Amino acid sequence: MQDKIKNIYYSIANIKKAIMIMKTNEKALPWDSKIGGKPYLLEDDEYPVSCENEPFKFLIQINFNDLPENDYLPTQGLLQFFLNNDYSYDEDDQPFLIKFIPHVIKEDKKLNYDEEDDFDDDLNEYFDEEDDFNYEEFSDDYSDDLEDEDDIKIDFQISEDHINPSCLEWQGFTNHLASCLYNYQSELEDYESIKEDNLYLEDLDFILDEEEVVEVRFSNKLFGYASNEEEDIRIKNDAYKNYLLLLQYSLFDEEEKKDRIIKWFINPLDLEKLDFSKVICSYYK
Repeated sequence: MQDKIKNIYYSIANIKKAIMIMKTNEKALPWDSKIGGKPYLLEDDEYPVSCENEPFKFLIQINFNDLPENDYLPTQGLLQFFLNNDYSYDEDDQPFLIKFIPHVIKEDKKLNYDEEDDFDDDLNEYFDEEDDFNYEEFSDDYSDDLEDEDDIKIDFQISEDHINPSCLEWQGFTNHLASCLYNYQSELEDYESIKEDNLYLEDLDFILDEEEVVEVRFSNKLFGYASNEEEDIRIKNDAYKNYLLLLQYSLFDEEEKKDRIIKWFINPLDLEKLDFSKVICSYYK
């Protein structure tokens, strides 16, 4: 039956194109796609802070001009992702921030960016000495976070991303697979038990457990299929059923002492308009 499942699997279009994000050994320029360090800022821009005047944690920025050709994004623009480290569910504050910059200026004199400046000094201007905010403690934590990821330039690669059992699309896929398998019932001696016990899904392991498939599944990436440790946040809300994965990013969780995969999802119609104001994030349910 394995050959039949394999033929069905590749015939029902369950493989998406994902853009894998890979670190390089190069120091990033202000407008480059990069992880950590200081985000691209124009000379009149201020570093983004929350409603509580706490600086957001800068995660990653994507320069669309660096991306391989794809069906979702144009060739111009810069997309930045931030998290609010001090977000509380009891407070009316932003848990994360996505900043879209449509036009990128590559002139140092017009940027709020100086490689010789200490990033801590640049952030310090946003806090008064009398504030309750412990800037020194924040600075230490922030420096620890960026110790190995300070202004690291990133590169991209188009890869095939296979569907996986943790994502929203899995249920629809397995239903489709089962209906396709019905066409082979006369050739399968134990068709009823195979269908009832979902035994046909076991024959997918030889595909989904391949090293290259698993690597893409858990990678930092744009688009493709989400890899979820818990239930996909789109499952229980019909309004999000058609949302697609925008970014998957692995971040070390200090409380749980392990890497946690964060996902941002976007409505395809909003993506067409480059409107990132309604994006949802799995880190904050």
